Amino acid sequence: MKNLIYISAIIIATVFQMNANTVPSHFTLNVLANQKAVILDLTNIEASSFVVLDENGVNVYAQKIEKFGTGVKYVMSKLPTGLYTIKINGNDFVEVYDAEISKEMLHINSFEVFYRPAIVEKENKFAIDALLSDNEEINVFIYNETGSLVFRFSDLESGKYNRVFDLNQLEKGDYSVIVSTDKFTESSKIRL
Repeated sequence: MKNLIYISAIIIATVFQMNANTVPSHFTLNVLANQKAVILDLTNIEASSFVVLDENGVNVYAQKIEKFGTGVKYVMSKLPTGLYTIKINGNDFVEVYDAEISKEMLHINSFEVFYRPAIVEKENKFAIDALLSDNEEINVFIYNETGSLVFRFSDLESGKYNRVFDLNQLEKGDYSVIVSTDKFTESSKIRL
């Protein structure tokens, strides 16, 4: 019963941590289709960079974002017609827009948001809380002090992901936990 209460407390703590993350509550990118421009709305989020890739994945524009709470206009009319990917990187998320530029306008074809997983550790256990896209792979690696891999776990999931790992089988010492998804890698140091 004590372990069940403890595991529930870890899951609740990770849900609160994930909710506290800076996650956009609306589309961050507003399209001005006829102007072949976009406005990056930074009123409710902190984004770190704005990146445009061509259809071959070549970076055609990148800017570090340092002003928050404003809107920034990016005019894309000088780019040749074609398919592009626009990425807005935040501390806890990345927004990916598939766009098409024609002679007349800019059009967004699709949009996805990916979130950074959260790791919470306490008393020889740790929990992972993540929001995954469809059939996204999540990997967990634990390395000891010498850098040797001592634990590996992989899962293919969709939607909310919560899992608690018991580390009592490991020897006392310092460990590095690395959790990776298709878009993010998060690491944490733990001591047993």
